[in-house]
Amino acid sequence: MIKKLLILFLSLVCTYQAQAVLNKESLGEGFGSTRSEAIKNAINDALGKTEGLKQVKLKKFEFNFNGNFNIGYDEELDFVSNGVFNSYDIKSLTQTNQSEFHAKVLIYKKLYSDKSLENKSSLIIINRIKTGLSAKFEQELLSVLLQNKKFKILDKTNLDLYNQEKFLLSKNSSDEELVKLYKTLEADFLLILNPKIKQIQNENNTQSYDVIIDYRLIEFATNENKSSNTLEFKMSSTSSSSRQKALRGIATKITEDIFKHSKDNQEETKQDLDTNHQINDEDEINLGF
Repeated sequence: MIKKLLILFLSLVCTYQAQAVLNKESLGEGFGSTRSEAIKNAINDALGKTEGLKQVKLKKFEFNFNGNFNIGYDEELDFVSNGVFNSYDIKSLTQTNQSEFHAKVLIYKKLYSDKSLENKSSLIIINRIKTGLSAKFEQELLSVLLQNKKFKILDKTNLDLYNQEKFLLSKNSSDEELVKLYKTLEADFLLILNPKIKQIQNENNTQSYDVIIDYRLIEFATNENKSSNTLEFKMSSTSSSSRQKALRGIATKITEDIFKHSKDNQEETKQDLDTNHQINDEDEINLGF
């Protein structure tokens, strides 16, 4: 009986490990003097448990708690792991004493090929401005997009393409050259972001920012500009979490605009038109015309 239980236990362990590899998941633990350091060390521990990534580590990672432990996409994790992992989920975060925190974090590959995304419009995102604040905005935008599942977000994991993009951006090349570069991936849309976020004041624990974000949604099939806008805000925050919430609010405004061009929205519009047509037909019959 004990032997059978042992075999069953080992089978379950092997099954779990096989499933974790298949789903591209890894669990790590870490300690640190701050929450951010503990989470970063936990992610690095998880990376170190993955074949081929044992020497890979996050360096610039910074965690700003906003009340949501299901963080989702992280750009640095995606980059350093070369697309093996692109998201993380905090399983636990506790303070062990006055100067130490402990974190358990699951890193995983957010898959865009699941059945719920098979018929979605595909989207590539390019951020033209690489600053700390613009990267934080881009992360919030990605989180909103991933949660709503209106688009299938294509990974830019091909290192050659990534380096070509980096070269084009450094030369301040035109949007048309970026469209030509990524047209080979056969996506539906390209979203080009120019988030200019500048801190202008820091007084009495309140930070003020000038925010100017312009964006263009380009359809690859026609090279047509489907949506574009420039948003300007004066933003203030009293903490990192309140700043992230404000950035998420701006990201939501942009996604609400580009969602109009997703297949979901087009199908809903077509259904509404079909319904109205049927109602009109019924009205004509009922009136005896």
